Amino acid sequence: MMLWGFILIDIVLATLAIYFSYKYEKEKHRDDELIQTVDSEREEEKVREDYTDMMVHELRAPLTAIRGGAALILSNTLPPPEREKMPRIILESANDMLSTVADFLDIAKIDAGRFSLAKTKADLIKVIEERLEVFSYPAEEKNITLNFDRNVVIPEFLFDPVRIGQVVNNLVSNSIKFTNEGGRIDIKIEPTTSEIQVVVTDNGIGIADSKKPILFTKFGQIDHTDGHGPSSGLGLYISKEIVTAHGGKIWLESEERKGTAAHFTLPIVNEEVLQVHQSILSN
Repeated sequence: MMLWGFILIDIVLATLAIYFSYKYEKEKHRDDELIQTVDSEREEEKVREDYTDMMVHELRAPLTAIRGGAALILSNTLPPPEREKMPRIILESANDMLSTVADFLDIAKIDAGRFSLAKTKADLIKVIEERLEVFSYPAEEKNITLNFDRNVVIPEFLFDPVRIGQVVNNLVSNSIKFTNEGGRIDIKIEPTTSEIQVVVTDNGIGIADSKKPILFTKFGQIDHTDGHGPSSGLGLYISKEIVTAHGGKIWLESEERKGTAAHFTLPIVNEEVLQVHQSILSN
């Protein structure tokens, strides 16, 4: 009888041990989930703070230029030639602000998984020519030679002309910003058997090796100490998403104080167009 009593006690103790062990593991799991939730919320809060800081940083410069230009116009102290420049400065600064806001909206779409393309059969050469027209004035202001090699024949093929125009915008804009006065920027198209490669090359200040790992990242801001100002990295991050969504690749080759070459590729996925393209290459 005593033996059964000890066995019963052992069973009860074992049951209690299992119960409390299960309860401990359950509580521990709940605590771990709570910690993960808190960590996740902290991470989200940090991302929001990073977004806010970057947006403030990106919008401060054009807002300052707009306010300063408007104040100078109202002061009536500027000579006529300088006064005539102010509306253009204000307009360019407003366009910079709109471009920055558009970048942040694109990033929000990318993060939410709502980023999409509107592919149509289009002329890549025409898209590049239209984008370069926009940059003819800022390039002229810095006495930068902007050269587009049009000696290439490619068929119209499927891509999103608005989004690829945005990629060209970002790459050429970076080249102009980080190329000194009197520099040169070359844009060329290099077709292969199954894809089109676009290359934007400059003889600007280049990128330090230590900065290259953060290129194409969302918060890959590069600070330049030579008066060219910082690069937010937003344009390259968005460009990578656009090119990747097309099934292409994008990369930079750069050497400090010698210049940068930005490459991106677009595949020709339509069989009929691909045959026409390969026929052009063989002739």
